[in-house]
Amino acid sequence: MTKKETKFIQKYLEYYGTYGDDIPTDGWNFLSKYRKSLGIDYQRSKVLIEEAVRSYEESNNEKISDPKVKTQRDYNEISLQLGAAIKQIQNIPSSTNEFKKIKQSFVDTLSEQLSRTHQEANNTLNSTEWDKLVIAFFGETNAGKSTIIETFRILFDEKERRQNINAHGVSKGGGYGSTGEHDTMGEGSRHAFCLYRSCKIILNIIKLFDIRRWFKHSGGPGDNIIREEGQYDFKKVDKELGEYPVDGLIVGDGRHDFTKVYKEYEMNIGGKPFVLIDVPGIEGNEDDYKDEIKTALSKAHCVFYVQGHNKTTDSATTEKIKKYLRNWVKVYTIYNVRGSADAYDIPEERVKLVTDDVRKVCVGIEKSFSDILGDSYGGNTVTQGLLALSSYAHFSPMRDDLIRKQKKLLSFFNSRDELYQFSGFESVVSLVNEKASNYTNEIYKANKDKLVALSKHAIFAIDKELNNQKETIEKYRGLLNNYRREVDTYYNSASHRIEIQLREKCDDVFKKLKESVFTIISDDEPEKKERIAGQVNTTCVSLREGIFHILKTENEELNKRLKESDRKLKGLPIGILNFEHLNNETPNIYININEILEHLEISIGDVATTLFDVGSTALVGFYVGGPLGAAIGVGLGALGKWLFSDGGVGKAKENARKKIDEAHVRAWDDIQKNVIDKIKSDFNKQVTKISTIVNDALFNISQLDSAINESKKRILDFEKKLKTEQYGNVKE
Repeated sequence: MTKKETKFIQKYLEYYGTYGDDIPTDGWNFLSKYRKSLGIDYQRSKVLIEEAVRSYEESNNEKISDPKVKTQRDYNEISLQLGAAIKQIQNIPSSTNEFKKIKQSFVDTLSEQLSRTHQEANNTLNSTEWDKLVIAFFGETNAGKSTIIETFRILFDEKERRQNINAHGVSKGGGYGSTGEHDTMGEGSRHAFCLYRSCKIILNIIKLFDIRRWFKHSGGPGDNIIREEGQYDFKKVDKELGEYPVDGLIVGDGRHDFTKVYKEYEMNIGGKPFVLIDVPGIEGNEDDYKDEIKTALSKAHCVFYVQGHNKTTDSATTEKIKKYLRNWVKVYTIYNVRGSADAYDIPEERVKLVTDDVRKVCVGIEKSFSDILGDSYGGNTVTQGLLALSSYAHFSPMRDDLIRKQKKLLSFFNSRDELYQFSGFESVVSLVNEKASNYTNEIYKANKDKLVALSKHAIFAIDKELNNQKETIEKYRGLLNNYRREVDTYYNSASHRIEIQLREKCDDVFKKLKESVFTIISDDEPEKKERIAGQVNTTCVSLREGIFHILKTENEELNKRLKESDRKLKGLPIGILNFEHLNNETPNIYININEILEHLEISIGDVATTLFDVGSTALVGFYVGGPLGAAIGVGLGALGKWLFSDGGVGKAKENARKKIDEAHVRAWDDIQKNVIDKIKSDFNKQVTKISTIVNDALFNISQLDSAINESKKRILDFEKKLKTEQYGNVKE
């Protein structure tokens, strides 16, 4: 490959990296010119491009084995697509202020999506766990999220819980039960002392009541600590509660917004690491914790939405779910069947957890979430969190409410295992185990789903802006077409009126001239030659001023109408029409003076003297200047000399009529040629100019349509590629 061929391929790959196979027309035009400038023929360029694309794709596919690199590449790709769309729209000329606003609205929309993409890329690449599964537990306040997570912590010996057990206590403050915040470990001795003191207080309170009815069985924390005679063996308390006094502290106590910050818990299931995140609920003042919620959800590879009410989701909660979870990662629902310990005091209630009523709620949940989330919804499972937690928990003495419930439940069921099996929690464990066992695939899926969601959101935003601007664009297109029709009508009407008015003016001045000359011929007044010369001069001035007035009036009226139409379009560069350049045009009308004078007895010099230099007087004019005024003046002056040599009034008038009519015809022909025809030519040029401007403006609209459609197509193709290509080990 030569240096020139290398330069060409480098430039081609810049376009290919941005647009893939959908390089826009202007891009191909540039590449074609660039290829020709380098002296590379078309067939050779095809071979070079095929080799370059194959090498480019092979190089990129080698990186797919690294999910982070693949994810970063895909975020870069959608960013490039959005950036290219912004640049393409910005490069469309702005014909008017109105179109500039329309164009900017789409630039703003795409820029917002580009900013969103950068933010999501930053969050994903910097916050995502790449070597373990992360599940966010999300849902309504007091739905039982923390109860389920606490059960996982017990079953899978969560790290922080094990540290608390090994330290023989919990931190000062009593955990969630008193502060509402997650606690950290202190020194072991301080924890042991706090626990000892708390237990003594609790046991002293218990002395006031007959608590034997609370402890009807063996096996739970607090078993065998009550002696027959009503005395309490505190050493026994230290032994049984001191070893496992840590459970239940993260479980809500009925308050709204019990979980106020998101908390991560690391565990292992079958030797596979996973993380559960406890997310603040959405039924309390979640606006206070929306950043916490978004941060937690952005880290998750999948979301478990916990519903704790024995009813389908209401509309207000549905809107909140849409707000946080729509087009997000895979979402699974857990219906946490609510019920107190007393709900299972009779055998019939302990036959099966999933009753007809529970099944009915499940159907409603599945329908609601399918409608909200579509393909992002993964299905529903059922558990009873309180029963699951109570099966194997060793509650802290500070959660005497949970201790009492546990005692009752264990009195209703034959064993802890039976209680656990009835709770249905194993189905939740199985789901987590399945996800954790294939965590690499889950990470691939999660990132792919986020990118798909990002693409969908971009398309949604573009379509929304298109819908918002649809009426404005159609109105603008209509204004342009109406403007073109109005302008055409204005110019045609003005041209027609000018021609009629000039004809009337020309006819009028020559009619008056004829009448004046006839009067001079007929009267007995002296100096007929001078008087006729004066009438000729008056005719020239009247015709000049009449033409000037007609054109000025029509010019002002036409520009007034153009400005009114232009105001509707706010800035279309039409300009102002002006006839001033016609001032320098001189009508070319010639009267043969010799032909007039050959019958007269006076010399040409006498005629010139008689007409007191008619030529110099008539040369001043707007449209009718020197030759017209001079010709009329000299011709009719000579006519006057000829008239009076005969003395015949009738014959003189007939000859005067003939000469004046000839001058009239020639004057009108000259006005048509030098004024009307040139005005029509100017009008045609102006109409053509305006039509071109309007066509350009309409073409700019079509360019905007094309740019938007191209950007949508590129994003949709990107989304399609994500869904169909091999993404790690995942292929849909």
